[in-house]
Formats: sequence, structure tokens, C-alpha cells
Amino acid sequence: MREGMDEKRRRFQEIRKELPTLSTHIDAAEHRRLTLIRELDELDLSLGEGLTTARWLAWRIGLSPGVAREKVRVARALGKLPLIDAAFGRGELSYSKVRAVTRVATPETEEAILHQARIATAARSRRSAAASAECSASARRGGSHARATAGSSGARPMTGWWS
Repeated sequence: MREGMDEKRRRFQEIRKELPTLSTHIDAAEHRRLTLIRELDELDLSLGEGLTTARWLAWRIGLSPGVAREKVRVARALGKLPLIDAAFGRGELSYSKVRAVTRVATPETEEAILHQARIATAARSRRSAAASAECSASARRGGSHARATAGSSGARPMTGWWS
């Protein structure tokens, strides 16, 4: 009886050790795939017959159209965000985090967003990105959130990714 439990505990520890390593390898491979998608999109040569990159991905590698469009969006965004791109390529960020942060990151905010993404969970990264996008949209519209945060000082509202 004791031997069986020891074996289960040992196997449990092995799995706990292997899963993060495997996930890092999968994320690095996803980075490579997105790099190739970006290159294909930029070249626009092999698509021929009027297919967009997303439609070609859906047809050729079996992604649903929505997933294919999202892969192209993330691939394009990574091309403009070299710090996030490099961290993802090293397996430091999961695809889930990268997908979330590329919705709001700009070359100007990239370093701060990368720092937050490294310490936050994927779910927190997604929520923070959504909140930041909402805050930025409100500021562009001159919404009540922008006016309330600016106060009487006339300062611009803080619309960082971490908001």
C-alpha cells in the first residue's frame, strides 16, 4: 500500500516538473509559427487566388477562420513589439499572455506591459488588457472616466495597461 502511494507521489512530482517545461517548448514553437505567419503575410506571394493570410491558414492548416484571423493579428502585432516578441520566443510568456497584451501594447508602453505580463497570470493579463482598452477608448471619446481621472489639474488620464 505504501509503495503504491510513493509511486503515485513520484509520478505526480515528475508530471509537475515536466508540464511547465513542455509548455515552454510549445510556446516557443507557437512563436516560430507566428513568425512564419507574419513573414507569409508580409510577402503575400504564395496566397495567389485572392486568399487572405487568415483564409489560407484556415484552409491549409485547419484553423477556424476566427482563430486564423487572431493568429494573423498577433503575428502582425509582434512585428511591432520586439521586446514582447523576444520574450515570447524564449518561452518566457505564454501565447495566452501574448494574445492579451498585443491588444493594447504599443512601442511606447511595451516595456511596462512586458514587465507586468511576466508577473501576472494569463487571466490577469487578459483582464488588464481589456480594462486598459476600455479606458483608452473612453479617453479618446472624452468619456466620463477620462474627465474624472483628469480632475481639475488638467492632467491627462493614466491609461496604462495595468490600470
